[in-house]
Amino acid sequence: MSCAGAAGFCHPDHPEYASQCWWGMLATHPDRRGERLALVLGAMALIEMRDRYGFASFMTGVVAGNAASEALCKRLGLSPDGKSVVSAVDATMVPGGRITK
Repeated sequence: MSCAGAAGFCHPDHPEYASQCWWGMLATHPDRRGERLALVLGAMALIEMRDRYGFASFMTGVVAGNAASEALCKRLGLSPDGKSVVSAVDATMVPGGRITK
């Protein structure tokens, strides 16, 4: 079992981010890790969002030091750009108060 997610997050008229898609939520059941399921599903999500909706660039969120996620992103052609995304999360709504690992 594995999953990936992607979504447009800005209004189509936004001057800078209309063609950018958020991508992530990659997860693999512990029993299936090492089978490259997140790599394959992550790539499929990127390609589908480009082909179906015309997104030209992608962003994601990875906590610094998460070597597995950093390696996966690098393998898929995503790289750090020095920008940060700040989110406000109600910790009572998100287990552990985190939206990324």
